[in-house]
Amino acid sequence: MQRTLYPLDSETRSKIRSTQVLTSIPQIVSELVQNSLDANSSHINVGVDVVEWECWVYDDGTGISKKDMGILAKGPMEGRYGSSKAYEINSLNQLSTFGFRGEALASAADICCLEISSRTKAAGETWSVIVKGGKSLHYGPAIRWRRDTPGSVVSVRDAFYNLPVRRRVHPSASKSLEMIKRDLQCFSLVFPHVSFTLEDAAKDQSNHSRGKVLSIPRTTSSLEAFRSTFGKPLAEHVHMIKNQVQGASIEGFISLEGASSKAYQFLYVNNRLLEPCDLHYVIDSIFSRSTFGKNAFEDDGFTTARQTARRSPRKNEKRPVYVLQLTLANETIDILLDPSKRSVYLSELDLVKDLLTSSVKRFLVQHSFMPPVKDRETDEDTEQEYDQQASQPSFKAAWPTFVHNSEPEESQRQESTGQEVFANLHDEEVGATRWENPRTGELFMVDNRTGHSERIDANGAKLPQGHNSRLCVRNEPPTDSEEQPSWIKSILTDWENPIFRTGERGIATHEMTDLPQDHMAPGILLDRGSLKARTRSAIAFTAKDLLNAEILGQVDRKFIACAIRDHSDGDMLLLVDQHAADERVRVERFLQEYCEGALASSCTDIGEDNPMEEVELSRLQSSKLVLLSKQEAAVLYQDEVRRYLRCWGIELEERIDHPAESLEGGERIQVGVCAVPELIEEKLLRGSELQEALKSIIGDIEVNGVPTLNAGDENVEDGAPRWLRAWRACPTSLLNLINSKACRGAIMFNDPLSMEQCSRLMLQLSQSVFPFQCAHGRPSVAPLVALDRFGEGVAKPSSNRRASLREVDWLKLKSL
Repeated sequence: MQRTLYPLDSETRSKIRSTQVLTSIPQIVSELVQNSLDANSSHINVGVDVVEWECWVYDDGTGISKKDMGILAKGPMEGRYGSSKAYEINSLNQLSTFGFRGEALASAADICCLEISSRTKAAGETWSVIVKGGKSLHYGPAIRWRRDTPGSVVSVRDAFYNLPVRRRVHPSASKSLEMIKRDLQCFSLVFPHVSFTLEDAAKDQSNHSRGKVLSIPRTTSSLEAFRSTFGKPLAEHVHMIKNQVQGASIEGFISLEGASSKAYQFLYVNNRLLEPCDLHYVIDSIFSRSTFGKNAFEDDGFTTARQTARRSPRKNEKRPVYVLQLTLANETIDILLDPSKRSVYLSELDLVKDLLTSSVKRFLVQHSFMPPVKDRETDEDTEQEYDQQASQPSFKAAWPTFVHNSEPEESQRQESTGQEVFANLHDEEVGATRWENPRTGELFMVDNRTGHSERIDANGAKLPQGHNSRLCVRNEPPTDSEEQPSWIKSILTDWENPIFRTGERGIATHEMTDLPQDHMAPGILLDRGSLKARTRSAIAFTAKDLLNAEILGQVDRKFIACAIRDHSDGDMLLLVDQHAADERVRVERFLQEYCEGALASSCTDIGEDNPMEEVELSRLQSSKLVLLSKQEAAVLYQDEVRRYLRCWGIELEERIDHPAESLEGGERIQVGVCAVPELIEEKLLRGSELQEALKSIIGDIEVNGVPTLNAGDENVEDGAPRWLRAWRACPTSLLNLINSKACRGAIMFNDPLSMEQCSRLMLQLSQSVFPFQCAHGRPSVAPLVALDRFGEGVAKPSSNRRASLREVDWLKLKSL
């Protein structure tokens, strides 16, 4: 039965579109702030009450006329797509504003109660319109928001009242407030001439407003705005960027100070902040090839020059801090594919990447974070000029002569038959002498100036000395026609060299597999695609295989040899790294205790009855003072962050706003820590570990928000240990210290183990969650050989010896 197409009614079409344009309160605020910026405002004040689903934006811009507000009063369909910024499709290429579709206010009127009060410079009074659900409730003189100066106040109440699902999945109040705060900070960097304030209008239990959350004053530049917003320590020493190529330009700064996270990386295209994308990867990849992460200025408030001492290996590498503004022609960018206008597509992506690359490399080279790189074409041209003027040695010809203990593969010899062209070192102008070795009869051409020599044949032609033609050490006696003299045998057998010990007899080798380290817990899957036999099979191990393994004993005081019987792939011989195995056992014992305690602390906070013990704390006799920036301290003292730290055993003193006045003019604050986890107390209180750990935690929170300790994590498999549900939320810096503690106390190489100890360690390893990797991710188990195939064929020395390997004349040695 064929169904007839019916058009959707106007109300449904408008509601569908509105839910795509506005998805949350932070986005509503962002759209309203963009409208204020397009209206040339110099001050924007934002108020938010997420609990009551309210927000408002107050600005001093040009305002909205009475006639224009009348369009919004007609309803969402008539008011949608009414814009004062673009009139035809061709004008989009000349836009310098955020908005151009006229959808934000119409969408808000569809899913909220929207009130607009505005006054233009020419108007005699403030005019207002109130719309809810597409219906006009008031259109006339302002009732609540009267003003004497030009500007607008846009108030949203009862947001998403007709979308209960949207309210259910909406971010929490604290998360929403942080998102709005972050958006205002981002706007301030590209609009430094505009001041921003953010007020939390939610009422606490005492019925008092929580007050101002953020205040960003007007400044003269993006650099000053950054220092005002995030503090001077992160941008005390900066490198200004200004570059232009083929109609594209870049401007901004890169700081010589490093940060603990990527929270201070801002990349804009025509005033629009870019979400992490390929352009960020271009910048990160360049910095990763430099020494910036290790040699960047420290941000502890005391550094005045680059550190010369070796950096602790446990300290996180510093991340770059930058604010970069890309200015491109509007016809080369596309922001129409996403209703929120957060996705930017570039038609000249390669040009922009080249511009970014050259600007960042110039910064790194100028400040000695990267060696200068010459242009490749220039180098090649210079080399050609040198070759024309005089014969110069070739780098290939100057390769050192290595000694190998085995013959190359037949395929390698066949692939290396092509002739290579080398620079001619034997011109008469250079000066070379023909020389014959009196003992071997070999001919050489010796450079008179450098002494460099090369083998030649009887006709004077140079003999090849490529990688595959070098001399090899024999691993078996030559098949001489003359028997080795008895006196030689006696010397080699009985004489004890007082200087050099006689080498041990080699062990017969068996064809081994070259297995990549592709291991995943709770089982291990090893791809055997790189076998010389080119077989495409796989060997899968589980913890049960380790439990049932036959312990053969310790090998070289480093490994435990095990045999797995009745495996699907046959009997296997395994080597277990005794250090990695014990490290895995120890780290899981530590994590189980630590993470279960964190879960108990989180459940206690929400009033659940939980029999587990909380994280054991070590109360400090005197608080450990940690120096942080004002921005970092503000994040650390948020209620949600303090609860999160308390779950993991870190307690802070009550905040006392006493900035370190002697340090950077009060830009830094000393934060007191009164308790730390007993498990890692010794490591955490050593040196600056506590400061580094807190900075790392703050950086992660600024980028990803506060992790949630979820006792019912859906990502954890059924039947998995309970502590895994908290492990994902454990701060990375604390987790690294636990891994280090497990590593330092684990069984080391050269520690002897009895059979009983080997068996006990294998039992503990088989009971762990991730038995096939140590705490740092290295494999703990390696399959050695398939026992059922052992002995099928032992590698034999190749009978195809090179002509260059001459027989030894034992009689000449007798006369020495």
